[in-house]
Amino acid sequence: MLRVPQVRALRRAEQEHGIVIGLDCTLRVLCVHTAVVGTADFAHAQCRDVFRELIRHNCVKFAYVHNHPGGCRRPSKVDREVTRWLRRAGRWLGIPLLAHVIVPGGSGDPVDVRPARARARTAA
Repeated sequence: MLRVPQVRALRRAEQEHGIVIGLDCTLRVLCVHTAVVGTADFAHAQCRDVFRELIRHNCVKFAYVHNHPGGCRRPSKVDREVTRWLRRAGRWLGIPLLAHVIVPGGSGDPVDVRPARARARTAA
């Protein structure tokens, strides 16, 4: 995912950005677009902004990537709520969410945000 130039640039961004990566059935990238630009510690994407380009490019799956400019690697409660919202909306539209990834500012590995229920299921 960090091979996508827009995602790599998130490490240096001073504001939170939400980037949508649209994929085909073989996981080939069909589109990359910035759905939201927020403040230093918050970005709230709207459904229409996340899914507009996915629908336009006939994507069958997608990933949502956002950054934490301060370098925090831990998903917040809001990050988990956004993941649930994206999963529900994607299922309803027939474009499922594959991953919601946080890119910490500076260095550090990206983190996949999964609701607590999904993490518990994976651990079992």
